[in-house]
Amino acid sequence: MRRQLRKNLLPSSTPRQNHTKTAAKPETRRTRDYILVIAAILSLLATFLTLVGYGLTLSILQFNLPHETLFGTTLDLLDLSLWMVLYFFESFFRMSLLGEAVGYLISLWWTIPVVFIVLFSCGLYFKYRSHVPYRPARKTNWINWFRFRREASVRTLAFQTGAYSLVVPATFILLSVFGAAATVCAALLLANAPMIGMNAGDRYIKEYVVGPEQCAPPRTRLERIKPGAKTEGTAKLANCVRIRNERGLCEQGRVVFATTGAIVLFEPATGHAFRVPTKDAVIDTLARLDGPATCTVPARNATATGTPAEASQAKETGTRG
Repeated sequence: MRRQLRKNLLPSSTPRQNHTKTAAKPETRRTRDYILVIAAILSLLATFLTLVGYGLTLSILQFNLPHETLFGTTLDLLDLSLWMVLYFFESFFRMSLLGEAVGYLISLWWTIPVVFIVLFSCGLYFKYRSHVPYRPARKTNWINWFRFRREASVRTLAFQTGAYSLVVPATFILLSVFGAAATVCAALLLANAPMIGMNAGDRYIKEYVVGPEQCAPPRTRLERIKPGAKTEGTAKLANCVRIRNERGLCEQGRVVFATTGAIVLFEPATGHAFRVPTKDAVIDTLARLDGPATCTVPARNATATGTPAEASQAKETGTRG
């Protein structure tokens, strides 16, 4: 009797366990799908920014400098791409609504299909995954509608035949066009990424390196905390620095681009541009570039010479005392 009771109870407990496993499986699959989609988007974004950073290095070719010396790793290219991103946002907010902004948006018309296709595909995918239950052994009802049945009337069979003849070829054609358009748009976007970076780099150099008439002056603490201190001047100013180290290096100029291991400087008086390594170097800001670089070599056990910013700060401290 006991064995017979166990046999009768075992089939009733087994479906409950299978039902629990089946119910837990869709949640696991949805989480995994979300992670895969996010990873794919981040991978494409990193690839795009890397290509933009590579295009940004091509802009220093106008100074007759090899662009390969500006970066060493992929992280350097991602770092350089941030220059383009910041410059893009700064330029976009300075555009007039009816002027350059409209022309700039019109020039980016080809990106609209890419954005629409990506958003539409992601929306359909996630909507389907979230609303359709997990049924591995069943088929959807709309597929069963196209099946021919013997009890159907002649009109129904004729309508099903016509619908089948139109829907199936149209579906394959639309999927082919959709896939070709997505592939072409993605290829164009990746192919134009270096050109976008190079054009942004050329405009940045023209506006912030070669175009300004003078260097950015150092500002004291009171000037920085003064209300409206950032909006007083509208003229663009160049970022001028001086680089020196213990080995006798002494260079100065306007900053073009900088990475973790090197910096490109531009000398407006002579028109020369040069790459300077920044390892174990002291970088000072300068208010003007009057003549050749003059600096004292900093010793390890000696006090470094004061910069113009330090001199103004000491003067302010002495005045208060």
